[in-house]
This record gives sequence, structure tokens and C-alpha cells, in this order.
Amino acid sequence: MAVFVPQHFSKQFLALYLGVRFSGRFSVYQDFEESRLFGYYEYELICLAKNIISACERLFQLAPVSTNHTYEKCSNEAHFQINALLSEAAKIKKLVSPNISPDANLAVRKNKIKKDREAYFSTMLNQINLTEILKPKIRNTLEHFDEYLDEANIKLSTPENIQHDMAFSNLIISDWKHMPNKKVYPIRMYIANEKRFYNMKWSVDINKVYEESKAIQSYLRDNYHGADLLEEVGAMGLVLRS
Repeated sequence: MAVFVPQHFSKQFLALYLGVRFSGRFSVYQDFEESRLFGYYEYELICLAKNIISACERLFQLAPVSTNHTYEKCSNEAHFQINALLSEAAKIKKLVSPNISPDANLAVRKNKIKKDREAYFSTMLNQINLTEILKPKIRNTLEHFDEYLDEANIKLSTPENIQHDMAFSNLIISDWKHMPNKKVYPIRMYIANEKRFYNMKWSVDINKVYEESKAIQSYLRDNYHGADLLEEVGAMGLVLRS
């Protein structure tokens, strides 16, 4: 769909103007793509993917791959970026794959829009193989860290379960080879050469989260009118009534 925009409009106004094309539907909710706030769902996906990409790229700068030597370091900023990108990944999962109540009598309209949203994003993203972004476990271990720490503590306090020499937390190392003679139990550890984050017995491939986010961004830029501009400006407006 072509949208004519006068050249003298500012970028900020243009971003808002581009949003108007999604809001020309003025009926009671029946169809997801005809709903008043439909445009915001794609816009939210654009923003989340962009945030993940930015956090990953900063993390890769703070903890670079090293092939010539091994290293270890502590970096609060690196762990902040890990938490941030995993939080945004969890939001993508909720956006494209919402939890739907099994109770047919509970919030029928809410269940319908969630089902419609899930179907829409399933069709939209069927060419993108999202796997790592949709895994919730590692994020859960951070959000409910105390509970998972209790579980690990109980297990590791039983002599027959102790299979590790040491436990390290909040550490960045280039490679497991940096600790060649130790079997390490990782608690919030990032391995730079693997681009993988470990928390107790779970891990997530950060590089795969990064690549999947770039695939989302690329798709939306090719198919979502004004995606580049909306990313840059960070604002969007929709007309709700004329």
C-alpha cells in the first residue's frame, strides 16, 4: 500500500503519520487485522528485536571472542545486557505465542484476540525459524533465581551429587579451557567464545537469539511500511476515531 507523505514533514511526524494507515478500521472487534490497535503489535515486535540486537552487540564488545589467549573478567554491564536481552526475548515469546486460558468460560473475548494474535504471528513468522527466543527456561532461572538457587543448593549439598570442583557466579570467561583442571558449576556465567550464557544446569545460545532477532528485523523491514523510520524515531501514533 503506497502512502503519500509531504516532504516537509519532520521525521517525528512522519513516524506518527505512517501509523495512521493501520488505524482506518472502525468497527467492533471481530478480526485481529481490522482492530484499531493492530499496528502496534508489529511495531512492538520491531522495537523488541531492535533492543535485543543492540544488547547483544554491546555484550559481544564487552566480552569478545578470543582465539589467541584465554581470559576471565567481571562486568556488571555485560550481565546487565544479558538480563536485558533475555527480558526482551521473553516479551517476544509472550507477544507471538500468548498463554491462552483453557477455561472456555473465562474471558472469551480475551482468548479470542490472543488466538487471533497467535495465528497472525504464526503466519507472519513462518519463514523464520524461531527456537532460542521462544525458550523460557533460562529467563525463568533469572526471574526466580532464589528458588532455582535453593534447588541447586539442596542437590549440591548431597555428597553423592557433587560432581563439580568449584562453583563460580557472575563471571565471564573466554573459554572453558581457561579452567582446564576444574569442573565448574556455572551460576550466571557467560562463555565468550561460545556466546552462550549458563545459569546452573541451563544455558542459552546468545548468538542464536541475536541471529533470530536480526531475521525478525530484516523481515519487518522488508514487509512493514516505515519500519526503519519507526525504529529510528521510537514513536508511533494511530487514529482511533475520525
